[in-house]
Amino acid sequence: MQRAGKVEVWLEQEPEEVRIHYVEANPPADMQKKGTILLIHGFPETSYQFRHVIPPLSSAGYRVIAPDYRGAGYSTRPTTGHTKKVLATDLHTLMTDKLGINMTPSTS
Repeated sequence: MQRAGKVEVWLEQEPEEVRIHYVEANPPADMQKKGTILLIHGFPETSYQFRHVIPPLSSAGYRVIAPDYRGAGYSTRPTTGHTKKVLATDLHTLMTDKLGINMTPSTS
């Protein structure tokens, strides 16, 4: 069973630094990739709550991303930007800009 790797990525440098910590697990190299699953925790949890579901999802062929949103876990705790819209924008930026994941549903 593959272990998940812990990663951090910077979303903003100015005016206030925002670092998003996330756990990523890829499917085994010899398996066809089925897609990407984004696991989003609630308050007051962190990505740690997914430690038991990440390995089976990854083993089933999915790339799994479990971030700590801003202000939670190992992500930075900026003084602003804790609205649902900002948190959603952070996750979208992480997935599309930083990880290069196409968020457009396939038509096939």
